[in-house]
Amino acid sequence: MEKISAIPKPEIGVRILLSRKIGVKEHDEDFLILTVLFCLFMLCWIFAFLNFIGIDV
Repeated sequence: MEKISAIPKPEIGVRILLSRKIGVKEHDEDFLILTVLFCLFMLCWIFAFLNFIGIDV
C-alpha cells in the first residue's frame, strides 16, 4: 500500500532553486580573491591620503 502524503514532492526545477549548494562552490574563491584585492587597494588609497594630509603612518 502506498503512503499518501499531504505535501506533494516538489518538481525538479523547484528542488534546484531550493538547494543551497548549487552555484556556491564555483564562486567562493573568486569572491575571496576579489575581496582581498579590493581591501589592499583601499588600504593603499587610505595611506596615500594620510600621507597627503601630512600624517605619517
